[in-house]
Amino acid sequence: QADAGFFQRREFCFTLEGDIFCRYQSFKDGTELAAALKDRIPEKIDLGPIYNVDPQRRNAYNSLGGDRVFAPVERELVFDVDMTDYDDMRTCCSGADICHRCWPLMTIAVKVIDRGLREDFGFNNILWVYSGRRGVHAWVCDQRARQLSNEARTSVAEYFSVYKGGENRRVAITNPMHPALRRVYEDILRPYWLEHILPEQGLLEGPEVAEKVLQMVPDENIRETLMNRWNA
Repeated sequence: QADAGFFQRREFCFTLEGDIFCRYQSFKDGTELAAALKDRIPEKIDLGPIYNVDPQRRNAYNSLGGDRVFAPVERELVFDVDMTDYDDMRTCCSGADICHRCWPLMTIAVKVIDRGLREDFGFNNILWVYSGRRGVHAWVCDQRARQLSNEARTSVAEYFSVYKGGENRRVAITNPMHPALRRVYEDILRPYWLEHILPEQGLLEGPEVAEKVLQMVPDENIRETLMNRWNA
């Protein structure tokens, strides 16, 4: 049975004109929220967690003393995929710049994460949204996901972490591949690599870019063999 007070225990945060930050807003239902939006016209809306009581009553709740503490009890599991995460691989743009050649990288991320969340973790209620700038967000709304601990959330995120960028680039792939990675490699990664990423990003068309790609090969012997063949 649905929790009648669920919506009212959700925190909404409004950013008003002049960068006025208004946290702990809560509403009885969608009609009351719509009225507040029309009245206050926020420039930005952030969704916070579900608390154990109405966020607007937090001070009264804490004043009761004892073990009663105003605290979050649920929040969606959210993935933030940013285009700048792919600056190590993009040759067309970098930073905040985006073009049509970049978006296949984002498409791959969406397909891989969505498949893993559904098939490997059994989540069903997943909302993908454009972040409004240079990426996408995945909101996993299943009750199991909302009630995950911080440690469990970190573990789910690390499950998808195969590549770490930056100065110390590394690719963590075992041989043989993990079955989940093998599936997405064959069904998603390899087809997109051949049809979009390789030709559109030109990753092997010049020595400078090719060397950067080859440096990501985790096996030193394979990497050296490939580099020797490239330079031959």
